[in-house]
Amino acid sequence: MARMSLAVESTLGEGLSQLAKKRNMTLYALTNEIIEAGLEAINEGIDLDFLKDFWKTYRILRDFDAILLPSEFMDSILSKLYEKDREFLLINFYRLGRDVGKYLKILADTPEQLFELGHKLLKFYPLKTVNIRNIGSGLYEVTAFGVGGTIESTQCVFELARGIFEEFKLKIVESEVSKGLLRLKIQHEPNKA
Repeated sequence: MARMSLAVESTLGEGLSQLAKKRNMTLYALTNEIIEAGLEAINEGIDLDFLKDFWKTYRILRDFDAILLPSEFMDSILSKLYEKDREFLLINFYRLGRDVGKYLKILADTPEQLFELGHKLLKFYPLKTVNIRNIGSGLYEVTAFGVGGTIESTQCVFELARGIFEEFKLKIVESEVSKGLLRLKIQHEPNKA
């Protein structure tokens, strides 16, 4: 196998060198491992931006110690819990939203940054469509389709979203919740304590 030289920016070179030392590897071996993994992903049709987003999503899920389960299974569990104790379930989804929102504030300062981060993260969830648009003066319209297979699970997602939005001083001023569909108007209230 022929060797060749690759040029990288000095900060990347330094980062690679430090990582190679940390992993007790040669720079040659580490660089080959990274390039091989990248080429394999690209050859499988994965976009490099998608890989970066995937890593961010993985980090967030790891930080929350999240467990991923099939959506149909979750829908059936949520429907049963909703039937038994609706208030308990919805309050806990709202509280989860507040906790998630607090974490996301580490990664995003403004509603716009939250929406940008949301678009990246939502690629990894079974949502069909999410559209967010600014309709003027801190007012946003959010439409999400595929947010639950039952009205109960969709209502849980609504409470989760409400909790996240409130951490960013976004108040839901209009809402329509139906099976698998959320239509919201949210107002940014930056001076709200």
